[in-house]
Amino acid sequence: MAIEAVLLGLTSPEAVYQETVSNFQVILLLMFMVAGIYFMRDMLLFTFTRILLGVKSKIALSFLFCFAGAVLSAFLDALTVTAVLITISVGFYSVYHKVASGKTNRRRESRPQ
Repeated sequence: MAIEAVLLGLTSPEAVYQETVSNFQVILLLMFMVAGIYFMRDMLLFTFTRILLGVKSKIALSFLFCFAGAVLSAFLDALTVTAVLITISVGFYSVYHKVASGKTNRRRESRPQ
């Protein structure tokens, strides 16, 4: 976006450089928080799957997910909470896709019974 703003003549390259240098700590913080979500993906999927499987009511489940998002939001910034929720959603979709497409573990199929 910064390059686009310079090409459109909305700002100068020096102003973009100064803003980048002054906000470099924040940029690094956001990058490492989102990268940390990638490494915590399995733990997050485990935690949210336990919530998903432990609650039978759809209304209670939606409130629990909202509450989990609110608790995360109390301690993390909005970008990181969004990254957590996207990671959880993609993980749930990958499990759903494997089940819906009928893929099974090939080791179990090849074992004699």
